[in-house]
Amino acid sequence: MSILISLYTRAGIVYAADRNLTWGPVVFPDDASKVLLWPYRRAILGVVGLGELEEIQMDEWLRIFIAETRDYETPAEIAGVLLGRVQHAFNGSSELMRKPRLLIIQIGGFEQVNGVATPVNHMIRNVESDRQGGYTQPETTFRVDDMVRHYYEGFKEPSRYPEEVRERFEVMERERGHVLHFTQGHKYGMFQHFVGGMYSALKYAKGADSASPLFSLEDWKVFARMSVEAYGAYFTHTRPENKRFVGDVADVRAIPWPKDV
Repeated sequence: MSILISLYTRAGIVYAADRNLTWGPVVFPDDASKVLLWPYRRAILGVVGLGELEEIQMDEWLRIFIAETRDYETPAEIAGVLLGRVQHAFNGSSELMRKPRLLIIQIGGFEQVNGVATPVNHMIRNVESDRQGGYTQPETTFRVDDMVRHYYEGFKEPSRYPEEVRERFEVMERERGHVLHFTQGHKYGMFQHFVGGMYSALKYAKGADSASPLFSLEDWKVFARMSVEAYGAYFTHTRPENKRFVGDVADVRAIPWPKDV
């Protein structure tokens, strides 16, 4: 099923995923791009789960969709159209309606909210986390939510959304040693341990090499890539070929904050 991580930081947005493709009982190494970018970095997409849709490999299906939606202005518009397309494809497949397969697609970028450039993560999915590192049973109906906004609405204390979003990202990194991130895919709970360990290691290395205590966008890209590839290396060295659901080669894409372009 692969692994996907999306990072939301004061420097920008970073998505990373491995490239292994599981098709039936066969795992194809380094065969699929699961992180894709719209022209001019207007939006970024990450996917895990289903390997094909409408008899087309999933990354190719999504590339066709990106080509058809290159003129849409916001990630929210893109997510709304994609939700409809995915649901239509599922409805047209007797196999998927009889036995639905997990599919999670995250669409990230920046939208103007009350005049403020605001990061978003529109997550389209037919499952929910079971809070134990797995998922509920896949359904035939898909839904979409902005997970960044959902995160802020979960605060007990009053929060100034969206004005304080970037400020909170910096506080999270500077004072708490972490950033807002979303992980999806195969045993994502175990992946979190690789993420935590990699952050500690790179934070230590950066402290020795740089006067800045905060990661740059390039630093976060390195962190995301190394986290995914280390997790994939675990499967490469401990699993037989047909069980290497996560690969040790990663794709990484990023979008800086608009005023930093």
